[in-house]
Amino acid sequence: MNCQISAWVLTEDSGARQALLEVQRWMQRVERELSRFRPDSDLSRLNAAAGKPYRAGELLWQVTTAALDAARATDGLFDPTVGRALIQAGYDRSFERIAGRDLKDAPLAPPRLPAAAWRDIHLDPNRRTITLPEGVQLDLGGVAC
Repeated sequence: MNCQISAWVLTEDSGARQALLEVQRWMQRVERELSRFRPDSDLSRLNAAAGKPYRAGELLWQVTTAALDAARATDGLFDPTVGRALIQAGYDRSFERIAGRDLKDAPLAPPRLPAAAWRDIHLDPNRRTITLPEGVQLDLGGVAC
């Protein structure tokens, strides 16, 4: 998901090493399930299913719910529906893969999204399905990392 995570445990407790390993495993799970750069991630499958209900895994459900809560709380200043705009702006792969790529043809600013696309996402808690409007793609890096 292209972010750095540091975990520190300041103790001499023998369980500290195990706790750090748990943090590492958790972040690997987050990357595996929520990265838009992995075609097999739950998030990528949701984005590909835009326009149709998608049965989300528990982690994707929780983080999408948190992202939409943040969008509501900020009246859209935080907007998790920027996935397509990021791709169109040239951020279509992780930073280390972008490095050295000639981005002179990339737009200077991301294209504008339809107003409040996040408001049109439908969550069905009974079925744990998420329905994105057609053409909308989520990027959850603002809340998942």
